[in-house]
Amino acid sequence: MRGKIQKKLKEKKLETVDKFTSLIKDHEYICVVENTDISASLMNKMRTELENTSILFVKKKMLCKKYNFFNKDVLDKNFFLVFTNTSGIENIKKYKFETYYDINDISDEDFIINKGKITNKELADLLPTITEKNITILEDDYVVCKKGEAINEKQLKILKCQKKKMKEKPIRILEVYETKNIK
Repeated sequence: MRGKIQKKLKEKKLETVDKFTSLIKDHEYICVVENTDISASLMNKMRTELENTSILFVKKKMLCKKYNFFNKDVLDKNFFLVFTNTSGIENIKKYKFETYYDINDISDEDFIINKGKITNKELADLLPTITEKNITILEDDYVVCKKGEAINEKQLKILKCQKKKMKEKPIRILEVYETKNIK
């Protein structure tokens, strides 16, 4: 059973490398795009909106065995490949994704946690809560950050506990390679 699974995984990886080979023939450029905090919905949006473009996730080791053109610094990062033409590169740069603030970033909006029951233990430790009958309660509304205020470490932890991504960043293209130079 285990051998069959490993064989299928290897076959799938080899199919990806074969797909890579066919995409090189059909497109002018390969963009190596950093994949940090990019949501699945944004990826799907890119797949549908970008014309004459293909997006491919590859296993780094498998790709490096067959092709040795990637910059070593790029291979240390989490990325995906976009096969496109010149206009496609410009269109990729227009996309933005939501991510968490960094410490000392300036807040673009107010964020308030309403009073009531707090179920997240980590969040409860960061807020001024009380415990009644094994229920953690926030007695008053808590202002996490105000518009125009610099974000500190505690605020950042609270925003992450709330999964509140309030910062927009453009998609970062790490490298661009011409497919005619790849053998």
